[in-house]
Amino acid sequence: MMRIYNINYTGIVALFLFSILFVSCKDENKNDTPKIQLDVSEIIVEEGEAVVVTVSGVESFTASIAPENIASAGVSGNVIRVKGIQAGKGTLTVTSGEYTVSCPVTVSGDFYKDTDVRIEGWKNDIVYPEKEEGYSFSREKGFDALGLAKSRSIVWDYAPLGDDATFFRISVSGDFVEEGEILEDGLVVIREAGQPDRSLIAERTVLNKISGKRYWITFEFGGSRQDIRLVADGF
Repeated sequence: MMRIYNINYTGIVALFLFSILFVSCKDENKNDTPKIQLDVSEIIVEEGEAVVVTVSGVESFTASIAPENIASAGVSGNVIRVKGIQAGKGTLTVTSGEYTVSCPVTVSGDFYKDTDVRIEGWKNDIVYPEKEEGYSFSREKGFDALGLAKSRSIVWDYAPLGDDATFFRISVSGDFVEEGEILEDGLVVIREAGQPDRSLIAERTVLNKISGKRYWITFEFGGSRQDIRLVADGF
């Protein structure tokens, strides 16, 4: 006599689908790509000085700079120490296995010897407001970069002529009387056409040098971004 078996096709189909799903998930995990991440998008350093770049996303890596004559790169743990050798532009390359990430490097001359009005650390290139055609560079006392009244504050404004949708404003408060003075309320506001305003609050702001009414000021942002350095006239 032929035996007739009742087969639960629903259970078989469910088991089959589960096995496919399980295999698919394993394959997806195998194809995960390690991501090398740097805590900066650009590096600006002066001759003889060094900055630290933190690397995440991978356990081990190598770092190199080309051309080699502008800067050196030393690896310790998860950080890279980039030291400026001579003025110029190059590229930092970080490699882990078959994965690579690059970052532009700018080595500037001595920060204190160069007396030109300029902004370092805002863009890849150093901005010289007084030499840029089609731009205005102004300063005002008693206000910050947001336009709020502050009696001890100076705000510097850099913007294309006739363009209200784009500007770079940087402000700080202090007495501005002594080199090494720790200033207060270091603030940068950046507006680019079609983009929301960006406000950057400095962790520390230092008046590095005074020559007449010209100031050399560093706005330090810790690990959040590259420092911004300003050389400009006060009052």
